[in-house]
Amino acid sequence: MSEYRTDEETIELAKSWWRDNGTKLVTGVAVALAVVLGFRAWQDHVREQNETAADHFHQFEQTQDSTAPGVAQTRDFLYKQLRAEHAGSGYAPLAALLEAQRLAARKEFTAAAKELQWAIDNASSPHLKDVARLRLVRVQWAQGDTAAALKTLDTVDAAGFAGEINELRGDILVAKGDRSGAYAAYQAAVKADGKTHAPLLEMKRDDVAPAGADPASADPASADPASADPASGNLVGGKSP
Repeated sequence: MSEYRTDEETIELAKSWWRDNGTKLVTGVAVALAVVLGFRAWQDHVREQNETAADHFHQFEQTQDSTAPGVAQTRDFLYKQLRAEHAGSGYAPLAALLEAQRLAARKEFTAAAKELQWAIDNASSPHLKDVARLRLVRVQWAQGDTAAALKTLDTVDAAGFAGEINELRGDILVAKGDRSGAYAAYQAAVKADGKTHAPLLEMKRDDVAPAGADPASADPASADPASADPASGNLVGGKSP
């Protein structure tokens, strides 16, 4: 009976079990250990990459307003490093926004638009993508391409940007000579702002109001956008959820 096995029999059974299962056990432990160590190594690598990207970005940020000798070369080097090696870190798209801002200030709008499009294509944050889109709208408008500007504006998520979207749409439509469409856009912007007092926005709206209109009580949906260019549609009204 099993309870009367000798020590030799027990040892022999253990040896037999090890011969049958030992290799599998050792392999399983080795695989599990490799997975754990590999995951930790990957975590360490990601952390190091993020720290490097953050360091490069902060250095790049400090070069924006400097005119010291050699700064331009340093800025270009850091920016290329961020785009080439850290495009997915989140810092590269932020750097692209700064680069586009610098280029736009120098009226290099074509180059600025390319940087903003790169940020849109590579940013992982939806909010950051929309910030880049709004800036691209302004660059396209500055280039005189109002059709492209309005088309890009339609791609911006209304959440959190309803007022800015509609005010910018109104500004562009005024530049196009579409006062009716601009009035509807400004009204939607005022409504999106809710109780926030925006005197400049209200002045813009009142300036393009049709004769006899009462902007203070009008509903953006009731404004007649019939004369507006089709590209000026998709007004975004009301508070975003």
